Amino acid sequence: MNCSEELKRFVGLTGIPVASTLMGLGIFPCTDDLSLHMLGMHGTIQANYAVDRSDLLLAFGVRFDDQVTGKVEAFARNATIVHIDIDPAEIGKNKKPHLSICTDVKLALEGINTILEKNAAKQPTAENKRGKGTKFNDNVSAWIEEIDEQKEKYPPSYRTFGEAIPPQYAIQLLDELTNGNAIVCTGVGQHQMWAAQYYKHKNPRHWLSSSGLGAMRFGLPAAMGAALAKPDAIVVDIDGDGSFMMNIQELATIRVENLPVKIMLLNNQHLGMVYQFEYEYGDGDSLHSYMGNPSNQAQVFPDMLMFAEACNITAARVTKKSRAERGNREDVEDSWSIYARCDDTPSSTSAAVDSRWWHFQRCYQRCSVNVQQMQFYCELSSTNTMENKK
Repeated sequence: MNCSEELKRFVGLTGIPVASTLMGLGIFPCTDDLSLHMLGMHGTIQANYAVDRSDLLLAFGVRFDDQVTGKVEAFARNATIVHIDIDPAEIGKNKKPHLSICTDVKLALEGINTILEKNAAKQPTAENKRGKGTKFNDNVSAWIEEIDEQKEKYPPSYRTFGEAIPPQYAIQLLDELTNGNAIVCTGVGQHQMWAAQYYKHKNPRHWLSSSGLGAMRFGLPAAMGAALAKPDAIVVDIDGDGSFMMNIQELATIRVENLPVKIMLLNNQHLGMVYQFEYEYGDGDSLHSYMGNPSNQAQVFPDMLMFAEACNITAARVTKKSRAERGNREDVEDSWSIYARCDDTPSSTSAAVDSRWWHFQRCYQRCSVNVQQMQFYCELSSTNTMENKK
């Protein structure tokens, strides 16, 4: 636990790149040159490429979840795997390591770093291409360059059309406004993966998501708890309409307790990830994943602004990027929400899992985000009373 500083120190000593699981976001800054961001089903090309091609995989505090590994027998097939975890039940449960250490990761990293520092003191250090004074041999340097080629070739991307507001854009704007320092909470679905992919997580324990438990409705109460625990922090619930509607009554609690919770609601009037999989793998056959009004699909239904008004929480609707930028900059120190609605096929979150990196490449290109004819309605809300905001 609390091993973020030790991990940064380890990376500084070795120059080894870092790929994170969904639950590990923020333990190593996504903005660092050696960050590969997230791996797995919804991860980056470079992270999956690096794991697949690596000859040594140091697995700190992970469980080799199936959404990370794909076919377990093909995952990191060329690597010697060292698994370090505090829970003995996790060692070898899903992926058998070549070497395992059952201990607190922080203690393990402290011990490893001590050995590395002693060895480094005995040998001259080389200046690597990122300007860090580390012992950085030619083989590792070439490996980093190989991974960087993947970063440059397959950057995260999505399509934009004029003033329309794609959900990824809204999350990137949030990242810009908060400088990556917000405590981000999520429900479950497409919004969860977009929040993981497009928010540049920089701090440990600033990402609160149910992850493998798959608990829809988690985001809003998690944000409430975070706001109580860290009253001076910016706390944002990035949510989808499916998850949000399961705990929407907590808006009343937020109002009564005057909690400074910000809510970014990406509302496509679908169970978006379910619909995406139906569309991509089920020939478009959809069953009960549409959450709008079937008799009037042009209507924003249900009207989230009315829920906010019922709880005496101010709200405003934004329909254009320029208004989103202006409104969010004005309200970032207050509590606000963004509700985004699309009328077309929901955007894809990522590639489908396969154990070989080139399948990730192919699927990533195939699942590039389609926002043609999408129409987003963004609504900003505040926990200040309606009267105070007038």
